[in-house]
Amino acid sequence: MVQETDGGWDVSGGESLGTQQQRVREVKSLGPTVLVELEDEEYGQQYLIPSEAVVDGYCSSDDLEMAIPYGVAWDEVIEITLTPEEVCTALRKKGIYTKEDFNNRYLTVQNVALKLVMADIIKAFKELDRED
Repeated sequence: MVQETDGGWDVSGGESLGTQQQRVREVKSLGPTVLVELEDEEYGQQYLIPSEAVVDGYCSSDDLEMAIPYGVAWDEVIEITLTPEEVCTALRKKGIYTKEDFNNRYLTVQNVALKLVMADIIKAFKELDRED
């Protein structure tokens, strides 16, 4: 039974837990561990926590503080170094000079942007490979 209390969510059936509960979404069960995602977290960081820590879709803040982050912290690995000058040069090399060019050759513009951003993402992947 889940009840809202002054201190957060109580999943104990009425007993005070003394710690705030957070809503989580179970992504995958891994035996004694479960991979969860915080429902209110903007970018969807996932965490590994003991399966028994999740009750009716809630987990205590204390358990989450000790959870193991899952996956790569992309925001700490990827550094976008792209400059406006690089974008302008790449667009011009592909014949994109006007708004009409942009609108008529939108797929070309997308490919230019993807190629430019992917350079930084690939660089980050190579750094991860070196760390392994």
